[in-house]
Amino acid sequence: MAYAILNLGETDKTQVYKIAADDAEKDNLNINENFQVETISDTDFNNFKQASMAVTGHDGTSYTWREIDGIETSAGLDQVLTDYVKSIDEFLMANPSHPDYSFWNTYKNTCETFDTSSITYPMSGSWEDHCQSAGIAYKGMLQLP
Repeated sequence: MAYAILNLGETDKTQVYKIAADDAEKDNLNINENFQVETISDTDFNNFKQASMAVTGHDGTSYTWREIDGIETSAGLDQVLTDYVKSIDEFLMANPSHPDYSFWNTYKNTCETFDTSSITYPMSGSWEDHCQSAGIAYKGMLQLP
């Protein structure tokens, strides 16, 4: 069972704060009982995780989506990865004993050392799509605790 986590009092279900693949991942997020936890379909979870679709609405049960453009240049992917590294590094520095520390540290190293010139541009999808097809272990940034 997958989850979307919303901030307290958020009425727009498209404004997702975090996602979790299952109960264990949800329990390891840095959230408290003040956050709204919504059960979502595996399809919706994967769309959030892959980051190649943008949420356009919520009908009370599920999300609606539209495809987003891929990354156009090596410099564009460099910026995405730099932003990811910064966010992950902030988490790691603040949470050295977190159960998912090792995964996120490894993923940060992957993002730091990836040769963005090795990809043909424009990319047809997101960085996460590339990871999925290349067998690179990853999580969506909304899964970052």
